[in-house]
This record gives sequence, C-alpha cells and structure tokens, in this order.
Amino acid sequence: MKISWIVNNINQLGGIEQVVCGLSNYFSKELGHELKIISINSSESHVFFPLDSSVEILHCGLDWHTQTFSKLCKLIGRTLRTLDADILITCHSTISYAVILNKRNFHGKVVVTQHSAVDSFSKKRHLCNALLFRFADKFIVLTENDRRAFARLHCASEVIPNASFIRNDYRSSLEQKVIVSVGRLEEVKGFDRLIDAFAAVSSKFPEWKLCICGSGSVEDSLRKQIS
Repeated sequence: MKISWIVNNINQLGGIEQVVCGLSNYFSKELGHELKIISINSSESHVFFPLDSSVEILHCGLDWHTQTFSKLCKLIGRTLRTLDADILITCHSTISYAVILNKRNFHGKVVVTQHSAVDSFSKKRHLCNALLFRFADKFIVLTENDRRAFARLHCASEVIPNASFIRNDYRSSLEQKVIVSVGRLEEVKGFDRLIDAFAAVSSKFPEWKLCICGSGSVEDSLRKQIS
C-alpha cells in the first residue's frame, strides 16, 4: 500500500513531526508499505527525528512568510493531481481544509487527523472543522472528549491516541517532589493554566516545585505571571 502524509514542515521539532516520522518508520520497516511525506513549508531535509531511508520526502518549498490560503490550495491541488497514493493523511487544520477542498483531484482515501484539543479553538474554528472534516473518508481525534464534541455537531470521528516511540527502562524513584512540564511556550499549550493551577495548591504543599522547560513567544508573559 502507498501511504502519504501531508504536513506543514517535517523539519520542525514538534509532536506532530515525531508522530509522523515514527509511524512512517513503522509502516515502512515493519509493515512493508511505501511511505511519502509531503512537506509544504520546507525546501530541503533537516529532519530532527530518525527517519528510515525508505521513506521519501517531497519538499514543496512554499514560503511560510508569504503563504496565503489561496496559494496553499493551489499548491495542494497540483500536488494531489499527480500524487500516486492509496491513503493521504493530514495533520494540520488549515492544510486539511485545502486537501478537503481539492479532494476531487485525488483518487485515494483521505484521512484527516486532529492533533489539537477542541477547546484550543474558537467556536467558529471548531464549527468550521466539523463542517469540512465530515467530508474526509476518516476523521481521527486524540481523545474521547474531542470525539463527543464533534459528535454534537454531527461530525463522526474515531479516537486514536498519539503513538509513543520513547523506549526507556528507567523509572523515577518518585523521591523528588518536582512536577516537570516540557513543551513550546505558546498560548495553545496552556502553560498559563498550569501555572494558575499550581499556584492554587502550592501554598498548601510548599515542598513541591514546578519546573517548566521550553521556549517560545509567551515566555515573558509566563515569567510575569509566575512573579
């Protein structure tokens, strides 16, 4: 079987990229499928996560800084007309919109995956997701809560949690009273909510510490919130 992913930028260091690379390796090496990754906003390979040489990458070279939805739709339309794949899997909402709108140009099945929780979107964006994603051949969400939220808008989905590719025999002794949270310091990650939650209980448990690891555009505002 020929399976293709279509992603924003496979060179990025992020959760989606880790899942795409990990599953591509598994589908190719363990199951014997042909894998291709279509990377919209990259022009050459600097893939952070391990990727087997059997997995092909198509770099589309669209400039993120000048990208418009119209340009994205035209690029994806041209790509789908020549794409020889049985299944195409999407991972980003905007890219998924463009794929659905160009679905007539693709002979295979389209699987839309939603990697962000529904409460991270505005109501308008959530409604837009439900209206368009119902036209996918399969629509996948990460949690049962997300499935129920889309079901209320009459958009059927199935739940498949993210795969984990981390192999480590070490287990914490749980002797250190430290909570560690790692991720991009961006609004969508909800570190402000984590800080509020920890602040609500930290006075009752002063021996506990919260350690946040990461960088991003909201780092300064998070530091002010902590202060």
